Amino acid sequence: GDHISYVRGLCGQAETRNKLRLLRQKAHQAQNSGLSSYVLSKMPVERQVESILRHYGVISFLNLRKRLPVASFRSISEDALIDMLRACGVLVCGNWVLKSVLANFEGMEAGARDLLLTMLHRKAGKLLTPEVIKWKSVFEQSVAVETLFEIARSVMDEAQDKNSWRLKAEEDKDFIRRFPAVVSEYEAWLESRRSEVVQAGKPGRGSTQASSASRFRGKLVPEVRECLLTGPKTTEEMKKLVQRKHPTLEIQEEDLLGSLNAKELDAIQVQGVWVLAGTGTESHDKFRKTLLTLFKHRDSVTRQDVMEEYERVHGEKCKLSDYIIRQQLREVAEKIEDGGQTIYVVKGAMQTR
Repeated sequence: GDHISYVRGLCGQAETRNKLRLLRQKAHQAQNSGLSSYVLSKMPVERQVESILRHYGVISFLNLRKRLPVASFRSISEDALIDMLRACGVLVCGNWVLKSVLANFEGMEAGARDLLLTMLHRKAGKLLTPEVIKWKSVFEQSVAVETLFEIARSVMDEAQDKNSWRLKAEEDKDFIRRFPAVVSEYEAWLESRRSEVVQAGKPGRGSTQASSASRFRGKLVPEVRECLLTGPKTTEEMKKLVQRKHPTLEIQEEDLLGSLNAKELDAIQVQGVWVLAGTGTESHDKFRKTLLTLFKHRDSVTRQDVMEEYERVHGEKCKLSDYIIRQQLREVAEKIEDGGQTIYVVKGAMQTR
């Protein structure tokens, strides 16, 4: 009996260790994906939705809702979420697909992608390989072959027998049943878009290489934003973090700097580190940009310095709560006690000197 208890005890311990290992793996994966609840919760809700859709490319309504932070999941109605998805996605076979323009495809590249989405919607998410080959042949005079492969693999998976391709998510019949008006809206859009693409014809190939570089930099922008949401970073730190997500591709500094300087990112370099100046919440950003402007001219500031500068620049006293002010200071700066006075210095700036 003792031997049996001993063996059961060992098995129980092993099972517990396995559970802990799996939990650690999930936590590690969430951290590496840049889509942990912590990172998402620091974004406005609209950007949370777009970031999840960008990450997966194709995702069902239910799965997207599940990946929202708890507070957002509880506070957003389904109709409100659909409105947010309209801004960044297209409905195909009941699933949401990132808009071509947000996937950084332009001109005939966007046209090729949208026509492929129309074909997938018409065929319930499954295309035979000859159909995909025909789609490719229509555009290969105006779009680089490698770009067409990139488009195809970004929204479809090839069957093991090589005879067909499927949308990356199964047709969501539940969403189609529950929201017929939304389905009709996007069916009309897809058909209208198909007509536009057909009428556009086949312009010359143009600067494919430049377009590819621009698209790649655009793809890096959300990854760069996710990295900066955890605090200021040097260019070298950013390069290492972004490189981890692209193990088979060397990230060039010029591409990284192109993304860091992108207008939509709204990041600035202060004292050798990059910081997000804009978070999407106007009242927070006014305080944040006041703080960063001061840091451009001073190595350290006091809270009083920031409050006085805010009033000088905006013509009114800062109305943010004490909690939000402390949160904004903590995200950007380190607090140091200096001779009985509390001062703030930019996080990571000391390491660059």
